[in-house]
Amino acid sequence: MKKGNNIDLEYGANPNPMNERKQVALLFGAGFSAPAGLPTARILNENLKSKIESNLNNSNNIRNTDMYSQDKDKNARKLLFEIISLYSREFECFDYEEFYDFLHSSSVRVGRYEEVINKFVTERITLGDYVCCITEIYNKLINRLLTIPYNNLDVYDGLEDFLSHVARQYVINVHTLNHDLLFEQLIETANLQMNFSDGFTEIGSPYYGIYENKEYNVRYHCRLARFTNNYKDKAIRLYKLHGSLNYVLHSRAKESIVLEPDACLKIPLGINYKIILEEIEGKDEYGVYPFAEHPYFLSGTNTKCKMYGDSLIWRRLQENFKQNLRKANCLIIIGYGCKDKVINESIKKNLGNVSKKVYLIDPKPSENVSAFAREIKAEIIKMGVGEVDFSQFNL
Repeated sequence: MKKGNNIDLEYGANPNPMNERKQVALLFGAGFSAPAGLPTARILNENLKSKIESNLNNSNNIRNTDMYSQDKDKNARKLLFEIISLYSREFECFDYEEFYDFLHSSSVRVGRYEEVINKFVTERITLGDYVCCITEIYNKLINRLLTIPYNNLDVYDGLEDFLSHVARQYVINVHTLNHDLLFEQLIETANLQMNFSDGFTEIGSPYYGIYENKEYNVRYHCRLARFTNNYKDKAIRLYKLHGSLNYVLHSRAKESIVLEPDACLKIPLGINYKIILEEIEGKDEYGVYPFAEHPYFLSGTNTKCKMYGDSLIWRRLQENFKQNLRKANCLIIIGYGCKDKVINESIKKNLGNVSKKVYLIDPKPSENVSAFAREIKAEIIKMGVGEVDFSQFNL
């Protein structure tokens, strides 16, 4: 991490308009964030399973009582832990994404799982009442396991220099499947914020969060950026194809009492995402609607693929990805396990020109990665991200 070394003093005078520039595409998987201490899928599975077992060992025996007279969220948490424990005993290898699909399938309602569920279900509260709570709690668990301090940022010095240099002449479209905020941190430490966009716009947003510091008796409203898909005039563009730990979904009642998704917002550090205000046009007041209980990101091997068609944000991000692949002179893939069928198909169908250079960076590529590399005619670079000489790439 070389903070302050990459300021482009000539950025404002650059005569190369964005719409005339050549483009480079990058794609990051979990392996990109691993050097900074973020867990890979395997480690995340192990950590999640360990956390569940620890909680089950410390929890009290569950009794079939009136759930409405108790803490429903607490009981939903116990139910989730019991289902995960049973699932991990049934399937030798626990996979957090495959389990997410299982939670949303009919399989969770039969056999031994039904027996576990019946300990919680009463005449007054059904499994359907728990489904939303269970999903929220599960996403919160994933969120906590991914919300950790980043280490070893010096590993990314070569990438930071590459971004700073290439952004003077190219548009760099960075696509990531990770929920973490590592790339945003690298942009900040490399002083590249003025040349960076993630598709969110603060100007004109009617949404506000509340910043509160009780120690200094400070409390005020902060305008929140919402996703507008606006990347123009910025050379470094970030597309978080699976969402982010700082994205939240805002919903409000429109023509009925049913809440409908209204916007995807980005929540800065220090803002409570459960308390979001919306300006009411023509009135001197704010509207307050029930807000998301967890960050807005995709999970589940199959579930997330189904969500790619959702019009609020995911469909637009997927269309951006395809368009960026078609326009790219070069594709650089870092730390991607090549297991997302939709992402793989998008790469194969939209790269187009077989003469385009494709580089796949992975110090220990699996057979799955090697097979996909052969399929898209990618050059495998068996190095970690910190070992790569990015100047070698033919853009």
